[in-house]
Amino acid sequence: MSVPAEEHSAKSTTPDKILLPATATVSSSPEYAQRLIAHVARSFLTSPILIGLITEVDDIKQPPFTPFTFERRVKHFESGSIISSARNGALIAEADNWTAASLWQPPGFTGGMDAPRYHNPLPLLKEFITKAAAVRAKYLDPEFRERYWHLSYLARDPSKISKGAVSAVMRPFLQRAEEDGVPAWLISVDLHAVQVYEHYGFRVCEKIIIGQGVARPDGWPEEGGEGFALWAMVFDQHLGR
Repeated sequence: MSVPAEEHSAKSTTPDKILLPATATVSSSPEYAQRLIAHVARSFLTSPILIGLITEVDDIKQPPFTPFTFERRVKHFESGSIISSARNGALIAEADNWTAASLWQPPGFTGGMDAPRYHNPLPLLKEFITKAAAVRAKYLDPEFRERYWHLSYLARDPSKISKGAVSAVMRPFLQRAEEDGVPAWLISVDLHAVQVYEHYGFRVCEKIIIGQGVARPDGWPEEGGEGFALWAMVFDQHLGR
């Protein structure tokens, strides 16, 4: 894979001095942001929070419920934090020609919330933002509440087989968190992902329920529904936690 000027191979150092394996590249470019959006849109087909947020925007309240098209999922992510995060210096890593990709926001990062959908968030999104912030404040010590590596997205192409692709976009950033002496933080959207993150040293802090009374566990709307679950997780063993 060719490496444009704004990208970095394993023999180079990123602006944040993160060395990536030979099969991975990292960039904050608009091109990488668009590639990540397409990658995430393919990977998050049945994610409850994706379904919940799109049904809220599209004002879908009654069945039949049909899966959203790829184009609709792309539109959803284009209005979210990926583009604004990359524009403000977050790091997008990909491995083995986009077999796996991640978006990491470095410590002190504040540039992900200027995306269009956050200007006047609808109820489900507002609930997610509020609860995620409260849980983060609960489990991160005061000295780390603005100083942590945030894994905003991790996606893998299920149609491709590549040993080590996920590790290539995870381990260098976790190593950097260890070197910086700060935690890493994420919100997992399903239990399978929780198991993946536990493999890399994350632990579950708290289960978060979104949409209680208005959504089903799969994210589709339902009056009186029990809501859908997310899992707040932290990587902090190196801090003696």
